[in-house]
Amino acid sequence: MRWPEGKNMRIRSALCPLVAISLFAVSGGCPPQESGSNQPAPSEVSLTGLDTGSEGLSADVAEAMAAIAEPIPQDLGQITYMGQPLFAADETVAKVRARAATAACAGAGSVRLREVIRQMCAEAIELGRYTPGEIRYPAGDDPNLEPAQYGLAYTRGGKQIQSRTPPDPESVCRERLFGLDCSGYTKLVFAAGGINVPHGTWKQNRPEEWDETAIPADLSLRPVWIPGVPNQFLTGDLAVFDQHNGLVVEYGLAVFVWNCSGSKNFPCEKNRGPDYGPNAWPMFQILDGKKLPLLGVIRMVPTCAADRMVGGGDTVENLIAESQALDARWRSEWEDLLADLLACRDESAPATCRQDRLRLFKSTACPLLAEQFCVLQRKVLFPPTAFGEQDVANELKVIEDLLTAQFFDGTSCGCQ
Repeated sequence: MRWPEGKNMRIRSALCPLVAISLFAVSGGCPPQESGSNQPAPSEVSLTGLDTGSEGLSADVAEAMAAIAEPIPQDLGQITYMGQPLFAADETVAKVRARAATAACAGAGSVRLREVIRQMCAEAIELGRYTPGEIRYPAGDDPNLEPAQYGLAYTRGGKQIQSRTPPDPESVCRERLFGLDCSGYTKLVFAAGGINVPHGTWKQNRPEEWDETAIPADLSLRPVWIPGVPNQFLTGDLAVFDQHNGLVVEYGLAVFVWNCSGSKNFPCEKNRGPDYGPNAWPMFQILDGKKLPLLGVIRMVPTCAADRMVGGGDTVENLIAESQALDARWRSEWEDLLADLLACRDESAPATCRQDRLRLFKSTACPLLAEQFCVLQRKVLFPPTAFGEQDVANELKVIEDLLTAQFFDGTSCGCQ
């Protein structure tokens, strides 16, 4: 095998031990592993800008954001995730909802994550379909059914759409309305993906305030707080503002925040008008306008089997430190495994050596491969520079091939 030279030496360093196991031989030798870390300096991660006692936009901010708001687009086929289409061109909300988030093996955390995000986007679109003129809630003799209403309103305290929400004590509007507030909207969106986030922006915008059962164990996911404006927005991020939040959705290079906006200071007819309730804000107009500063985003990432929480909670810095430690451990253990297997080629090795080693292969190598596959899946969710210069995508593809391939006498990790 001829290895790439020059600037691609790092690819050779990453792939050499991987390719060796698939060939059961090492051709051309492996270069020495590079040392050192490109971990960025820690950054401020607190949410000190959040108001702890109130929720919702002020009247002037709500009006400023209404000026850039658009109806939530209904076409799933235009949504992208990490630059690739998230849905097939002919997929509908009904088709997406009929599919469950599944994964075939321990290394498939990103499979679950992708399906969770698909379900969230489908729910967000469905809620956005309740626009003035399309869905009409009836009026009737029952005072709880009045007034007649078109579309979902912004309703402070609203977190479900099956019945009208009683008026909030702090709201100007004293009517019972079908509607949601911003955290009620995102609560329903996350629930569609199987994640039970709390209601209320103060708790919802702080993952440490989530109930320990908010994310079911079988989803193999964990939230990570990214302060400020990230280098890259991803569909599924929860955009965190002061007293407000929304779902980040990519349309190629265009990025939107799907949210439910309005103000407790508005009269009822304004909050149930066409400019408020579920809508989409162009992210880069938010950032340019400075009316509503972005405090950061919460991003779901795969949980790896060997995760060890680093003190301080789930932040980008902790995730990087943890992933680098797992990466170093993986390389050491993988090389030890290779050494054991390759020792069987020695003429003095016992006749049963190869058979004994291969019997242990699945129990040893497969979990190790799955663990590193998970770490690499997390790395691609962040800008490459966060984890140093390495061809993550290339190494990820090699490990994915190893997880699905058959080795030696038909042994396989069994992932699909």
